[in-house]
Amino acid sequence: MRTFNKTVSTSLVIDTGLMLEYLSGSKAGGIINEMIFTNDYIASVQTSPLTLVEVYYLVRSKSNTERAEEEVNKIKKLVSIQPIDNYLELLGEIKAVTAFSLTDAANVALAEYKSISCVFKHEQEIDKKLTLSKSTPFTSRIVFIDDFPYFQKHKS
Repeated sequence: MRTFNKTVSTSLVIDTGLMLEYLSGSKAGGIINEMIFTNDYIASVQTSPLTLVEVYYLVRSKSNTERAEEEVNKIKKLVSIQPIDNYLELLGEIKAVTAFSLTDAANVALAEYKSISCVFKHEQEIDKKLTLSKSTPFTSRIVFIDDFPYFQKHKS
């Protein structure tokens, strides 16, 4: 966990993949809880409102409205939702010059705006888009939780 704490800022932005993994109650979700939500080093966890929209529609597409609302309400209790209007132009710029989805671009923009880390979970889609976007200055705050030894050691 020391490596993680030395790499990320005390406030950080998390993406939809991390939220969904956490909400799933999986072993990886438990590690995310330890590394982010119950980690004394982390003072603030933030996300964009688009993350809530994405979690809602992904849960709703596999379940029902009640379950989607429950999951979104859990997130609202865990993280600070930052209004997009504070970083709207930056979001537009990042979306224009990267291959990120709108939600991923919003979270990267929020991290850039706040000068904090943006934590993702490795997924084929984000890895591919990050490779396509490497030449932009907007990828320097991105870290992948599953690259850290603590995550790797405890997941297996």
